[in-house]
Amino acid sequence: MVDSEELSKLRNRAKLLGIKHYHVMSEDSLKEKIQLALLEDAANDLDNLTAADDVEAKRKDMLRLVRCRITNMNPACKDIPGTVITVHSDTTGTVKKFIPFDPAFSMDGYHIPNIILNYMREKTFLSHTVKKRKLGVGEEIVSKWIKEYAIEELPPLTYEELSALAQRQQATQAVE
Repeated sequence: MVDSEELSKLRNRAKLLGIKHYHVMSEDSLKEKIQLALLEDAANDLDNLTAADDVEAKRKDMLRLVRCRITNMNPACKDIPGTVITVHSDTTGTVKKFIPFDPAFSMDGYHIPNIILNYMREKTFLSHTVKKRKLGVGEEIVSKWIKEYAIEELPPLTYEELSALAQRQQATQAVE
C-alpha cells in the first residue's frame, strides 16, 4: 500500500511538471523521468539567466558615458550652439541628451552616452559645392555625403581632474 501511495505522488508530480508517462510505468522509471525533467528545467533557467546577463551588459555598454568634443561640420547649422539628440533602442529605451557644439562649453570634453555617440558617428549630410568645369565654361554642382559631426574622443577624467571639477562645481554652487 505504501508503494502505491508513493507511485501516485510521483504520477501527480509528473502531471504537474507536464511529463508524459504511462499508467503502468514502474516507480524507478517515473523517478528517473522526473529527475531528467528537473535537470532540463534547471539548464533552461541557467540559459535564461545568462541571456538576461548579456542584455544587462549590453545595456550598460550602451549607456556608458564617453568623454568627447563634438564639432558640427554642417555649414547650415554653424550658428546653432547645440542640439538635442534622441535615440531609441529595445534594450535601453529612449535616451535624450543635449549635445553642445560651442568650443568654450565643451573645451574639457562633454560626457555623452555611447548609444548617442554611435548614432552621431553614422550621421551624414549632403554637401553641395560649385566647381568650374574643365574647359572653363560654366559651373558644375557637385554633391557628396559628409559626416555631420567631427568627434574627438578624450580619455576618461583622472582622479585629480574629478576632484578639481567637484571643487569648481561646489564653488559655483552648480550641484546641490
